[in-house]
Amino acid sequence: QYLASHPERSSFTLGMTARSQSKLVDVKKKLRLDDSVREFVVDVTKFEELDHVVQQVKVVVNAVGPFWRWGTPVVR
Repeated sequence: QYLASHPERSSFTLGMTARSQSKLVDVKKKLRLDDSVREFVVDVTKFEELDHVVQQVKVVVNAVGPFWRWGTPVVR
């Protein structure tokens, strides 16, 4: 919500990634995010999928959990 409503929001693109489309939609609804927030669904166990998304961005905020299980591939 903070980034989506940031005063300089027009100067950057915001996206969210989840392991499933349904969870991504649920989180966007809960946070009241509009369609300007890009959506990505990624299986973090598949390097090619993860790499494809990460190559499109400048900053990754990793909030995946449990971190020890799902976060390590993102950091790599």
